[in-house]
Amino acid sequence: RDYTFAEENPFREVTDPLAEALRLIREGRDREALLCLEAEVQRNTESSEGWRLLGQLYAELDQDIEAIQCLRKGHEVDPYNLDSLLALGVSCTNELDQLPALRYLRTWIENHEEYQALLEGMEPPPEFEYEAWRRQVTELFQRAADASPNDPDVFVALGVLQNINRNFDA
Repeated sequence: RDYTFAEENPFREVTDPLAEALRLIREGRDREALLCLEAEVQRNTESSEGWRLLGQLYAELDQDIEAIQCLRKGHEVDPYNLDSLLALGVSCTNELDQLPALRYLRTWIENHEEYQALLEGMEPPPEFEYEAWRRQVTELFQRAADASPNDPDVFVALGVLQNINRNFDA
């Protein structure tokens, strides 16, 4: 299902809707920022950053279906955007869509300069073998955490993986 834009949007004529959205987010005016980001991606459908911010804002508002729609669109535009990949992993997990979440998280490792070496000689699991994906991606992020114990993104991903692994004591 494609993202549905608001019919009435007072921000359509804003000169730089992305900059305006960032200002509104800083001021805590999330609903207005959503409309501003909509204006951005309607004007510039290839705005990976606009789609990512729109998706992340929806995720922060616990609207994961809209978040996933926007983040996937941003991922189509820029498949290497690490922030989008991580956010997709989180939102898919929140929607109990774990296999796509695991794929997005593995792709994050693949595209991250610091961690892609962890994949050397490691093929992705067969497409629908959930347990193999869960084990491999968990192992990759544990190795990433060992390599970079101060990288907050790795620990966000590990938190997502603890949820997927049903390890609620971690």
